[in-house]
Amino acid sequence: SLLLHPAPPRCTMWCDSTCRLSNPATDSVYVDPTAIAPDSARRDAAALAQDAARRFQEETEQAERCHEEELQRLRAEEEAEEAREREERERLRREQEAAEAARVVAKERLREEVLLAFEQEQRRMEQEQQLKEQEQQREHEEQDRRKEAERREREQMQERERQLQQEAVKCFCQQHGFRTATEPRLRGCSVFGSSVTYPLHQAAELADARIVELLLKEGASPMMKNGSKQTAAQVAQKMNKNGSHDGVLQALKTAATGGA
Repeated sequence: SLLLHPAPPRCTMWCDSTCRLSNPATDSVYVDPTAIAPDSARRDAAALAQDAARRFQEETEQAERCHEEELQRLRAEEEAEEAREREERERLRREQEAAEAARVVAKERLREEVLLAFEQEQRRMEQEQQLKEQEQQREHEEQDRRKEAERREREQMQERERQLQQEAVKCFCQQHGFRTATEPRLRGCSVFGSSVTYPLHQAAELADARIVELLLKEGASPMMKNGSKQTAAQVAQKMNKNGSHDGVLQALKTAATGGA
């Protein structure tokens, strides 16, 4: 008997998943040779069989090429997908590393800013303390200078006043014939008929309370007595008319009681 194979389906340029190879066991067709013409029919049948076999071989090779191309396409897609996944993982890794690096940098920058702010605050407080201490020092120095200036001014004023007092006492003594504030006058006579008197008695007699005070400051004693055995207070009391010598008496009383 003659075994013929039916032609398998043709494969297009781009083979899809429907492409498959013929199975000779299931796709075989048996032809009864008695039904075919003797010679020419056999030759034609042989030519047809050869042509069918050739076409089958070509289409089988084409189908195999399509299958191989499909496999290569699938492998390429898988490799491309794997490459994309690797790139995505790498991108995510880089992003995570960049985010972590940024977080570390931000944390370090924040720490530095906090430290800088603390140091600036410390410096500000130290400067304020220094300024405060300097201001206090200036105030103390100013107070010391002011006190010193006041002390000097008081001393100068006291010295000027002392000089003026001494000059007033000197003028008084010269005017009335005394050499000093404590020495007696030995010549002439007084209203009491005595030739001995003192500047303090003379001032008391004249009711000059200011000169009495100055003579007391220059060392004249309120207890000294003149040639008539009288103190300056006794002289003033005798001369006192309608309070004319009250100022002198008060000055002498104050001096006699120690300023009480």
